[in-house]
Amino acid sequence: MNSYDGLFKFTEDGMQKLVSVMTGEENEDSLNDKSNQYCIKIEGTNSYEPKTHKSKKGFVLDIFKAFGGEVKEDIFQDKGLWAWLSFVLRDYFYKKDVNGKFNVPESLNSRATYIPDNDYTLKRRHRILTPAFFYWKYGDLADLICSTTKPREDGEIFSGGEVLNNITSQQEMDTPVFTHIARRLYYNEHTGYIKYGAASGAGAARRLSTIRRQLEHTWDLHGIPQKNLWDMLPKEFDKYKKDTPNDFDWDKEYSILISQKICSH
Repeated sequence: MNSYDGLFKFTEDGMQKLVSVMTGEENEDSLNDKSNQYCIKIEGTNSYEPKTHKSKKGFVLDIFKAFGGEVKEDIFQDKGLWAWLSFVLRDYFYKKDVNGKFNVPESLNSRATYIPDNDYTLKRRHRILTPAFFYWKYGDLADLICSTTKPREDGEIFSGGEVLNNITSQQEMDTPVFTHIARRLYYNEHTGYIKYGAASGAGAARRLSTIRRQLEHTWDLHGIPQKNLWDMLPKEFDKYKKDTPNDFDWDKEYSILISQKICSH
């Protein structure tokens, strides 16, 4: 992989060129990710040398390291930065067709996976910004969101997008309580990957977002203890609860996991 003397952001011209590359209209060699024709260096950032990782967390930590340890929330509003990172890390997050070209459909939903949208739900479709934001905010509570359904082998992209979209697409679920609940349900502590079957079916991630909407009609879900919300989940979730004993110490695990957050306002 290339090395850089800092982090960069795409200009408007750079982002337009990125769309052409990602939709297969132009070859990826047509976009130079170091050229001042398409990029601007972000002042104050350190050298950036992305390495190969088996999970998204490794890529996130590389990015944060280039910011020198102090990562402020405003970086998540910088479309050009995350568009540039999408291109730099393209082989890990975006599929190519049989001809070796990217072929992301030209639609608002698809474009949001590599250029962040202003809409909350669409913004959470971005494949690099979203795990970075949740790890910044919640530390290891966000292990599920930084994970994948299986080990990423050379030449593959990260999997598990459907699970992650269901967990992150609702702004009301962007809380430490729901992030912790989702982690206990769908993250396999032993393998470090998303549990099998967590995408769809009874008790799966799609159902969790549906149940949240139902519960909010009769309960104030803001600030509710994890154990209380856990006990409210219908029986269909029991198969994902097997690793969590009834006397599980939610507060202890929460304190350990969230201590890794990098949140700095």
